[in-house]
Amino acid sequence: MFGCATPAKHEHAVTALSPKAQASTEQQRRAEERLSASGDPTCPDIVLRVEAGTDRGRVCASEAKALGLTVIELADAWTPTMFAPTGDLTPNIRATYLALASAKDGNEDSLAELYGVVPSLAVVRARLLDDARHACHAAIDNAPITKLTKAWSQSDQANVAAANRTRVFLATQLERERVKRKLPDLAALATVKELATTYTRWKAFDDLYRGLVATQQHYVCENTLEAKYADGNFTWRTGNATEMFQRRNFLMPNERLDDETRESVMLDSRELDYRLALRILRERVVDGSGVIEDGTAGAGPQAVLGRMLDPVAMRGARGGDKPLPNGAPDLVSAMTEAAAKQLGWTGPA
Repeated sequence: MFGCATPAKHEHAVTALSPKAQASTEQQRRAEERLSASGDPTCPDIVLRVEAGTDRGRVCASEAKALGLTVIELADAWTPTMFAPTGDLTPNIRATYLALASAKDGNEDSLAELYGVVPSLAVVRARLLDDARHACHAAIDNAPITKLTKAWSQSDQANVAAANRTRVFLATQLERERVKRKLPDLAALATVKELATTYTRWKAFDDLYRGLVATQQHYVCENTLEAKYADGNFTWRTGNATEMFQRRNFLMPNERLDDETRESVMLDSRELDYRLALRILRERVVDGSGVIEDGTAGAGPQAVLGRMLDPVAMRGARGGDKPLPNGAPDLVSAMTEAAAKQLGWTGPA
């Protein structure tokens, strides 16, 4: 396989051999000879050949296609082929698509990946280079989030508020007993028979509070929640921040702090950005290759470099339970992984 990108004055691209249309060994040999002997091309459609993350020189896109390679655009100003300019004609929707893909507004309307508008690679670059944001996330202790055991949401606002009031009340009682007994912390009261039940009750409320605060702190790092509202309450502000996180990370935007959302919140922020890069690459691969076999008729979508790129609900709606006879395997994921390896996109670092 090969990867390539154009010089700055042209749109960036990557080329890769298509798994379903690979040339024979002899054809590949001849193709290599022609590419090696071509020197610096003078055509208007120059692309950069990349192999295993290494620049292998420039070739003409038309020549690459003739040799059985697939040209995959990596330009920031990319749209699906149906929205691309044709001659002097440009679809009206192209400008809207590019504006949404740039995600510059920072509001929920600019996070439309779940609805078919894939972010620009410029978005990924900016996020990966945002060291302050990554440091903010890394400083948060995720252990309390693992204690959350249900899908909390804004509908639980009253119950969460009541739990916090009770937590404060019980903590006051327990602190008084701790001081009286000269114990090091409240946890030591768990072994005091007459206080064990009270401690257990307080601990459950405290686990909820700390888990919600830790989650909210991640939202603060994303600038979707003000720091003063990282207070352990689940109001509309936390609901909105949860939805923004879900939209940005290709999760079902239900405003609920469900299992899948909590797991994603605890992932390294660079890993989340890398998964976005893989999803973007997947769309470019599909558009450039024309491959549509995504496992729907077969065993369902497969992992890309060990990562499932779609939310659980989406995967469940795309085959796997009852594969059709002779159903096509997931070629899209296979091609995306192959392209990522050739580009050297093998991890977030």
